Amino acid sequence: MYRTSADRRFQKNQALIRRAFLDLAKEKDFQKITVADITRRANINRMTFYSHYDTVDDIFTEFVDGMEQELRSGLSQDPDMSLDRFFHQMNELMFREEEFFRATANSDRGSMLRNRFRHVIKELFRTAYEAKTTLSTEQQTIRADLNSAMIAYAYFDWLLGKMGSASLDTVLGELKTMLRSQGDFS
Repeated sequence: MYRTSADRRFQKNQALIRRAFLDLAKEKDFQKITVADITRRANINRMTFYSHYDTVDDIFTEFVDGMEQELRSGLSQDPDMSLDRFFHQMNELMFREEEFFRATANSDRGSMLRNRFRHVIKELFRTAYEAKTTLSTEQQTIRADLNSAMIAYAYFDWLLGKMGSASLDTVLGELKTMLRSQGDFS
């Protein structure tokens, strides 16, 4: 479990711990990152670590929860789901920590992270579909599920290099074309 606080010193130490974890995750497998590695990198003591987190896994969970909240918050203001805005928000989140996402995609945590983002994307698409009266609830569910899977896999497959030499812009361009061809998005 991770803890939160409005205290600035707490937040500063938490940011140091998170940065140390993200940097270490680019260098070695998640399973091999220890509390000692993090405290050494963050230049803090073990008690400081344990006042913020119970385990190293909690840092990953907190990071993913934060990214999920940021994505929801950024897109909740656009109930019609502009595809350009959606992909812009997704790209901003990913490119902020691209090396971390690449390392994660190649690790045992990759499928967990992809599934978390797929779930969020599905909910966002479902909300956008609810605003459209032409689709039945069943159609909304099916389209939201299929589209979220397609998007999540496209990002992670691109990170893993499974799209050949295609740029992310090329991959996303194809995704937008496919999504727009359904007639649900402009």
